[in-house]
Amino acid sequence: MNCYCQSGRDFDDCCQLFIQGQQLPATAEQLMRSRFSAYCDGSDVAMQYVANSYHPLSQVDNPVDEITAFSKAAHFIGLQVIDVSDELLLPESLQQRLLDGAAGDTLSYGTVHFKVQFIMQDKLHLLEETSRFIKTNLCWSYLDGTLWDHPAQKLSRNDSCPCQSGKKYKNCRPHRIAGQDL
Repeated sequence: MNCYCQSGRDFDDCCQLFIQGQQLPATAEQLMRSRFSAYCDGSDVAMQYVANSYHPLSQVDNPVDEITAFSKAAHFIGLQVIDVSDELLLPESLQQRLLDGAAGDTLSYGTVHFKVQFIMQDKLHLLEETSRFIKTNLCWSYLDGTLWDHPAQKLSRNDSCPCQSGKKYKNCRPHRIAGQDL
């Protein structure tokens, strides 16, 4: 099975390794792609992975039950990575806040600008974000992101399905998942 992140690799040899805890993402982009794949996968393990991949400052605002509810309601059909910046120097003010006095930790951060398309409640949504990821020692985590506002598009029954199945929206169930062949 192709990986949901659309890397061209098999899921077993790509994002599933991170989701199941067999490897740590080496870059901010790998973490972002694996989080997207986890949302597509929707399993309990995948949802826990998303929750655990938040930086501790962000985890309290993103409980696993809300992550799971969103994953179940949305049907993810596409991911486009636009720009990636890894291993940037973290501003000292943010570094002080994130370290909170923990001696010996080294911090760097990366950003990933991406777009995700998903279908929810008969509307096509476009989530565009520049995410900030923090690397503490060897572990990347998602801190926060800047979102672009894109209005959802109502899908008409006779429209071509945006999942690229080649079917009309009214006849397309289930929709093709991101990265998967028809």
